[in-house]
Amino acid sequence: MKGPPSDPTQPRIVIQMTDKDVVQGVRKILNSGVIYCECKNLIKWKKAYRLMIKGKVAVKLMMSLYPLMGKRRQEQIKKALQSVNRTIRP
Repeated sequence: MKGPPSDPTQPRIVIQMTDKDVVQGVRKILNSGVIYCECKNLIKWKKAYRLMIKGKVAVKLMMSLYPLMGKRRQEQIKKALQSVNRTIRP
């Protein structure tokens, strides 16, 4: 996805789930990113763990994943890459 309104040219990839070990495994495979704990409303829900990859690492991963994604995700990747003035060749 493209970056937030405060930094729209900062592409990022986010994975979020309640399985901390899976998020840690993804971080280990990618050798990048920071894990955050979403601890809101713990009475109703489990803790959610979020891994965010930004910048050049995210761009490289997006380009690697592009051919494996469906049409909708490919469009999201195109928009994110265009936000940093890069061109992709599917």
